[in-house]
Amino acid sequence: MVRFFRAALLSAAVSACFALSGLGATLPEKQADGIIVAVPNGFLQVKVCTDSIIRVAFSRERSFFAHPSLSVEPPTHSTPAWQLSSNASEATLKTASLTVRVNLSSGSVSFLDPSGKPLLAEKDDGRALIPAEVQGEQTFHVQQQWQPNPDGSLYGLGENQLGLLDIKGYDLDLWQHNGTAVVPFLVSSRGYGLLWDNPSYTRFGDLRPFEPIPAAQLFDASGKPGGLTGSYFAGAHFEQPVAQRVDTKIAIYIADGTPNPNRVIHPDLPPGDISARWEGELQPPVSGDYLFQAFSNNGIKLWIGDQMVMNHWRQSWLPWKDLARVHLDAQRRYPV
Repeated sequence: MVRFFRAALLSAAVSACFALSGLGATLPEKQADGIIVAVPNGFLQVKVCTDSIIRVAFSRERSFFAHPSLSVEPPTHSTPAWQLSSNASEATLKTASLTVRVNLSSGSVSFLDPSGKPLLAEKDDGRALIPAEVQGEQTFHVQQQWQPNPDGSLYGLGENQLGLLDIKGYDLDLWQHNGTAVVPFLVSSRGYGLLWDNPSYTRFGDLRPFEPIPAAQLFDASGKPGGLTGSYFAGAHFEQPVAQRVDTKIAIYIADGTPNPNRVIHPDLPPGDISARWEGELQPPVSGDYLFQAFSNNGIKLWIGDQMVMNHWRQSWLPWKDLARVHLDAQRRYPV
């Protein structure tokens, strides 16, 4: 039987906020269903919902904990038996199914099964509330980071069109879209589940935006640096391109009669059905796993080295993203 707990990092619009600095370890305040503890930059609440469900909330203001969740219904059962122990550096809550440890200096939380095996641990200083203004309202951008588990897989976060099962190591934008339904709940092969109790737009994974590949790392079909060789074809004929050039960016737009200065249209292409092929080489600056993202409709295929990493066809009225993760070694050229 898989045991689940639910953890949530919450924030809300507040009219004022304050920071607590220079705090040392603070003993937790015991409540009927958990603890509240002052930690750097705010307050942490750890609430026992069931033997296997723990709710974690963090806020600049203690009064936030009285706000009802927009995703979770109020409990209809009594709080199960649980135990609290603490020392100068750590508070520990135990239920029949879980052990929860709170670092009283950093406020980071970790979860263990009854045998003491680690399930999930928050990074020290991995939690942030960044002041922001959204639609004229003072609120926060919320961020939480967890320690990676190399032996685990992650599943969930709703329905997407990316063809992914294990989403670990991928970067996802969680927002409702035509054909995309967001459910901010993760399930791990290590035996836990995590609900991100926040209905706002969320990014999962590496929060940095995707960036165009620098032209200096691209080589055309003849081996010259500066871009890829773009060949443009008309209709269904692929024997001879109607135009060819070196492109620093892989982008094309099929004109539909609507002027748009932001669309990239090849000046030599005739009207009607067209296709394009870019080819050359890519040379990464460092070794590691790279994520490639495309946004397209109709058909798209991408080869890196001898591996096809994208192969997708979409209706013309529903463009969307494709993701591919590829391991590349530094200073080696890969055919694209």
